[in-house]
Amino acid sequence: MILRRLATSIRKQDWFAVVIETLIVVLGVFLGLQVNNWNEAQKLEVQKTAAIERLHAEAEAEAIVSYFSWVSADFEARNAARTEALRYLHSEDFDSANAEGVTETFLSVGAAPTVSPPRSAYDELISTGLFAQIGDAQMREAVSDYYAEQEFLIGQTDYMRQLNLRRPDITSFDGASAAFDETAFRQQRVEFDLDALMSDAEFLDFILDGHSGQIAMAAYWQGVTEKSEVMPVRRSE
Repeated sequence: MILRRLATSIRKQDWFAVVIETLIVVLGVFLGLQVNNWNEAQKLEVQKTAAIERLHAEAEAEAIVSYFSWVSADFEARNAARTEALRYLHSEDFDSANAEGVTETFLSVGAAPTVSPPRSAYDELISTGLFAQIGDAQMREAVSDYYAEQEFLIGQTDYMRQLNLRRPDITSFDGASAAFDETAFRQQRVEFDLDALMSDAEFLDFILDGHSGQIAMAAYWQGVTEKSEVMPVRRSE
Protein backbone atom coordinates (compact mmCIF):
# COMPACT_ATOMS: atom_id res chain seq x y z
CA MET A 1 0.00 0.00 0.00
CA ILE A 2 2.75 2.44 0.96
CA LEU A 3 4.79 1.55 -2.10
CA ARG A 4 1.76 2.22 -4.31
CA ARG A 5 1.26 5.68 -2.72
CA LEU A 6 4.99 6.33 -3.08
CA ALA A 7 4.85 5.51 -6.77
CA THR A 8 1.79 7.78 -7.20
CA SER A 9 3.55 10.65 -5.38
CA ILE A 10 6.59 10.30 -7.62
CA ARG A 11 4.43 10.45 -10.75
CA LYS A 12 2.75 13.59 -9.37
CA GLN A 13 6.17 14.95 -8.37
CA ASP A 14 4.86 15.46 -4.83
CA TRP A 15 8.33 15.37 -3.31
CA PHE A 16 7.23 16.10 0.23
CA ALA A 17 4.95 13.07 0.16
CA VAL A 18 7.76 11.05 -1.43
CA VAL A 19 10.12 11.93 1.45
CA ILE A 20 7.51 11.14 4.13
CA GLU A 21 6.50 7.83 2.60
CA THR A 22 10.14 6.88 2.02
CA LEU A 23 10.87 7.54 5.68
CA ILE A 24 7.89 5.41 6.66
CA VAL A 25 9.19 2.54 4.52
CA VAL A 26 12.72 2.86 5.93
CA LEU A 27 11.40 3.09 9.50
CA GLY A 28 9.22 0.04 8.97
CA VAL A 29 12.16 -1.98 7.68
CA PHE A 30 14.34 -0.77 10.55
CA LEU A 31 11.76 -1.66 13.18
CA GLY A 32 11.21 -5.04 11.55
CA LEU A 33 14.93 -5.79 11.72
CA GLN A 34 15.10 -4.65 15.33
CA VAL A 35 12.20 -6.87 16.33
CA ASN A 36 13.81 -9.80 14.49
CA ASN A 37 17.15 -9.13 16.21
CA TRP A 38 15.41 -8.94 19.57
CA ASN A 39 13.65 -12.25 18.91
CA GLU A 40 16.93 -13.87 17.90
CA ALA A 41 18.63 -12.47 21.02
CA GLN A 42 15.85 -13.89 23.18
CA LYS A 43 16.20 -17.28 21.52
CA LEU A 44 19.96 -17.16 22.10
CA GLU A 45 19.45 -16.35 25.78
CA VAL A 46 17.07 -19.29 26.11
CA GLN A 47 19.65 -21.52 24.39
CA LYS A 48 22.42 -20.27 26.67
CA THR A 49 20.35 -20.84 29.79
CA ALA A 50 19.42 -24.35 28.65
CA ALA A 51 23.05 -25.06 27.74
CA ILE A 52 24.30 -24.04 31.18
CA GLU A 53 21.61 -26.19 32.79
CA ARG A 54 22.71 -29.18 30.71
CA LEU A 55 26.38 -28.50 31.36
CA HIS A 56 25.68 -28.17 35.07
CA ALA A 57 23.84 -31.50 35.11
CA GLU A 58 26.59 -33.15 33.07
CA ALA A 59 29.62 -31.83 34.92
CA GLU A 60 28.32 -31.55 38.48
CA ALA A 61 26.14 -34.66 38.68
CA GLU A 62 26.56 -36.03 42.20
CA ALA A 63 27.06 -39.58 40.94
CA ILE A 64 29.96 -38.49 38.69
CA VAL A 65 31.72 -36.51 41.41
CA SER A 66 31.19 -39.40 43.83
CA TYR A 67 32.64 -41.86 41.31
CA PHE A 68 35.75 -39.76 40.77
CA SER A 69 36.18 -39.35 44.52
CA TRP A 70 35.68 -43.05 45.21
CA VAL A 71 38.16 -44.22 42.56
CA SER A 72 40.70 -41.64 43.67
CA ALA A 73 40.40 -42.75 47.31
CA ASP A 74 40.60 -46.41 46.26
CA PHE A 75 43.84 -45.75 44.38
CA GLU A 76 45.31 -44.00 47.41
CA ALA A 77 44.34 -46.84 49.76
CA ARG A 78 45.72 -49.55 47.47
CA ASN A 79 48.94 -47.60 46.92
CA ALA A 80 49.43 -47.13 50.65
CA ALA A 81 48.90 -50.86 51.24
CA ARG A 82 51.26 -51.74 48.39
CA THR A 83 53.91 -49.41 49.79
CA GLU A 84 53.75 -51.38 53.01
CA ALA A 85 53.93 -54.66 51.08
CA LEU A 86 57.01 -53.46 49.21
CA ARG A 87 58.58 -52.49 52.50
CA TYR A 88 58.07 -56.03 53.76
CA LEU A 89 59.36 -57.52 50.50
CA HIS A 90 62.57 -55.52 50.57
CA SER A 91 63.15 -56.07 54.29
CA GLU A 92 62.51 -59.81 53.81
CA ASP A 93 60.47 -59.85 57.00
CA PHE A 94 56.79 -60.77 56.85
CA ASP A 95 56.46 -61.74 60.52
CA SER A 96 54.32 -58.70 61.38
CA ALA A 97 52.54 -58.46 58.04
CA ASN A 98 49.02 -59.45 57.13
CA ALA A 99 49.94 -61.96 54.42
CA GLU A 100 46.50 -61.90 52.80
CA GLY A 101 46.44 -58.10 52.73
CA VAL A 102 49.96 -57.91 51.35
CA THR A 103 49.39 -60.36 48.53
CA GLU A 104 46.10 -58.71 47.57
CA THR A 105 48.00 -55.54 46.74
CA PHE A 106 50.10 -57.43 44.18
CA LEU A 107 47.01 -58.03 42.05
CA SER A 108 46.20 -54.32 41.72
CA VAL A 109 49.43 -53.20 40.04
CA GLY A 110 47.69 -52.92 36.67
CA ALA A 111 44.44 -51.29 37.76
CA ALA A 112 42.96 -49.01 35.08
CA PRO A 113 39.28 -48.27 35.83
CA THR A 114 36.96 -47.18 33.06
CA VAL A 115 36.71 -43.43 32.44
CA SER A 116 33.56 -42.55 30.50
CA PRO A 117 31.78 -39.57 32.10
CA PRO A 118 29.09 -37.87 29.97
CA ARG A 119 30.25 -34.91 27.89
CA SER A 120 27.67 -34.56 25.09
CA ALA A 121 26.52 -31.14 26.33
CA TYR A 122 30.09 -29.78 26.33
CA ASP A 123 30.89 -31.25 22.90
CA GLU A 124 27.70 -29.76 21.45
CA LEU A 125 28.53 -26.34 22.87
CA ILE A 126 32.00 -26.50 21.34
CA SER A 127 30.78 -27.68 17.92
CA THR A 128 28.08 -24.99 17.70
CA GLY A 129 30.35 -22.19 18.96
CA LEU A 130 27.93 -21.44 21.80
CA PHE A 131 30.47 -22.27 24.50
CA ALA A 132 32.29 -18.96 23.91
CA GLN A 133 29.05 -17.10 24.78
CA ILE A 134 28.15 -18.67 28.12
CA GLY A 135 29.27 -17.54 31.55
CA ASP A 136 32.44 -15.53 31.97
CA ALA A 137 36.04 -16.20 31.00
CA GLN A 138 36.89 -17.70 34.39
CA MET A 139 33.99 -20.15 34.21
CA ARG A 140 34.82 -21.18 30.64
CA GLU A 141 38.46 -21.74 31.56
CA ALA A 142 37.51 -23.91 34.54
CA VAL A 143 35.08 -25.97 32.46
CA SER A 144 37.67 -26.42 29.70
CA ASP A 145 40.28 -27.47 32.28
CA TYR A 146 37.88 -30.05 33.70
CA TYR A 147 37.22 -31.68 30.34
CA ALA A 148 40.88 -31.44 29.34
CA GLU A 149 41.78 -33.26 32.57
CA GLN A 150 39.24 -35.92 31.64
CA GLU A 151 40.77 -36.36 28.18
CA PHE A 152 44.24 -36.67 29.69
CA LEU A 153 43.03 -39.30 32.17
CA ILE A 154 41.34 -41.28 29.39
CA GLY A 155 44.55 -41.20 27.38
CA GLN A 156 46.64 -42.35 30.36
CA THR A 157 44.14 -45.13 31.12
CA ASP A 158 44.38 -46.41 27.55
CA TYR A 159 48.16 -46.24 27.80
CA MET A 160 48.11 -48.20 31.07
CA ARG A 161 45.92 -50.91 29.53
CA GLN A 162 48.22 -51.22 26.53
CA LEU A 163 51.19 -51.41 28.90
CA ASN A 164 49.49 -54.17 30.88
CA LEU A 165 49.16 -56.24 27.72
CA ARG A 166 52.95 -56.17 27.35
CA ARG A 167 53.67 -56.97 30.99
CA PRO A 168 54.06 -60.58 32.10
CA ASP A 169 51.16 -62.25 33.88
CA ILE A 170 51.73 -62.34 37.60
CA THR A 171 51.34 -66.11 37.65
CA SER A 172 54.37 -66.41 35.35
CA PHE A 173 56.61 -65.92 38.40
CA ASP A 174 57.66 -69.03 40.34
CA GLY A 175 56.21 -67.75 43.59
CA ALA A 176 52.72 -67.11 42.19
CA SER A 177 50.21 -69.64 40.91
CA ALA A 178 46.52 -69.79 39.98
CA ALA A 179 44.17 -71.99 41.98
CA PHE A 180 40.51 -72.91 41.65
CA ASP A 181 38.24 -71.04 44.06
CA GLU A 182 34.51 -71.38 43.50
CA THR A 183 33.79 -68.31 45.64
CA ALA A 184 36.25 -66.01 43.87
CA PHE A 185 35.59 -63.76 40.90
CA ARG A 186 35.93 -65.90 37.77
CA GLN A 187 36.45 -68.80 40.25
CA GLN A 188 40.20 -68.24 40.26
CA ARG A 189 42.47 -67.26 43.11
CA VAL A 190 46.15 -66.40 42.90
CA GLU A 191 48.31 -67.91 45.62
CA PHE A 192 51.69 -66.46 46.55
CA ASP A 193 54.79 -67.98 48.12
CA LEU A 194 56.14 -64.90 49.86
CA ASP A 195 59.49 -66.49 50.71
CA ALA A 196 60.08 -67.30 47.03
CA LEU A 197 58.94 -63.87 45.86
CA MET A 198 61.26 -62.03 48.24
CA SER A 199 64.28 -63.52 46.49
CA ASP A 200 62.93 -63.05 42.96
CA ALA A 201 64.53 -59.87 41.59
CA GLU A 202 62.35 -59.92 38.47
CA PHE A 203 59.19 -60.08 40.59
CA LEU A 204 60.40 -57.21 42.75
CA ASP A 205 61.01 -55.13 39.62
CA PHE A 206 57.60 -56.14 38.25
CA ILE A 207 55.78 -55.00 41.41
CA LEU A 208 57.81 -51.81 41.78
CA ASP A 209 57.26 -50.82 38.15
CA GLY A 210 53.53 -51.46 38.45
CA HIS A 211 53.41 -49.61 41.77
CA SER A 212 55.02 -46.54 40.21
CA GLY A 213 52.39 -46.59 37.47
CA GLN A 214 49.61 -46.81 40.04
CA ILE A 215 50.99 -43.79 41.90
CA ALA A 216 50.84 -41.85 38.63
CA MET A 217 47.28 -43.06 37.93
CA ALA A 218 46.24 -41.99 41.43
CA ALA A 219 47.53 -38.49 40.72
CA TYR A 220 45.62 -38.33 37.42
CA TRP A 221 42.37 -39.42 39.06
CA GLN A 222 42.91 -36.95 41.89
CA GLY A 223 43.35 -34.18 39.31
CA VAL A 224 39.97 -34.92 37.72
CA THR A 225 38.37 -35.26 41.14
CA GLU A 226 39.57 -31.82 42.20
CA LYS A 227 38.36 -30.26 38.94
CA SER A 228 34.93 -31.88 39.29
CA GLU A 229 34.53 -30.74 42.89
CA VAL A 230 35.09 -27.05 42.12
CA MET A 231 33.30 -26.73 38.77
CA PRO A 232 31.93 -23.13 38.71
CA VAL A 233 28.93 -23.87 36.47
CA ARG A 234 26.13 -21.84 38.03
CA ARG A 235 22.46 -22.02 37.12
CA SER A 236 22.04 -18.26 37.65
CA GLU A 237 24.36 -17.28 34.80
